[in-house]
Amino acid sequence: MPLDREEGNTIKGTTASWQIPKLRNGQRKIASSPARFKVLACGRRWGKTTLGMALAVKRSIDGQRVWWVAPTYKEAFHPWRAFVRRFAYSWERKIEYDHHIDL
Repeated sequence: MPLDREEGNTIKGTTASWQIPKLRNGQRKIASSPARFKVLACGRRWGKTTLGMALAVKRSIDGQRVWWVAPTYKEAFHPWRAFVRRFAYSWERKIEYDHHIDL
C-alpha cells in the first residue's frame, strides 16, 4: 500500500485532491506491512497519530470503512478535526455529533 510519494503525497479524486500525511522511514515500514493487525510500542511524539491518519485517509479513499477508537473523547477529537479538515466538504454526508463521514 504505497502511502508516500516523492512527487507530492497527493491522491486525486473525482471532486477533490487529498493530502496524505508524509511518513518517516519507520512509519513507512509499518504502513507497508501486509499484517492485518499492527501493534506498536512507541514513545511520545513518535508519530502514531500521523501514521494512523495516513492509513485512515488511504483506506477511506479506497472506499473502505475506517474507525478511529481512543480511550477518551479528548484523545479522539484531534484526529477527527484533522480528518474533517483533510476532506473539507468533499464528503457525501457528515454527521458532526456522531463524528461520522461518508465519502
